[in-house]
Amino acid sequence: MLLIVFAGIPFIGWAKPVPINPAYFRDYRRGVILTALAGPMANLSLMIVGMFVVLLLFQSGAPPHSMWAGFFGLFILINYVLMLFNLIPIPPL
Repeated sequence: MLLIVFAGIPFIGWAKPVPINPAYFRDYRRGVILTALAGPMANLSLMIVGMFVVLLLFQSGAPPHSMWAGFFGLFILINYVLMLFNLIPIPPL
């Protein structure tokens, strides 16, 4: 992400599937569900933190079109899109 911002070079990469060992799960079904929801919940948590920061910015008197408001607005949007993308039931390739 920083490479795109600072160098203007688009850098595209693909993630590997997360290696999990189901033998460590006490309850297999619950463990698989929690593992699958870990990514979207992380994005949701980051969205909430970003919204809280934007709320603090606006309460402190920052203008709505400030650089920081735009940055955190984009941060919230990216995490929202990633959360929705992570919820699509596509098996790892």
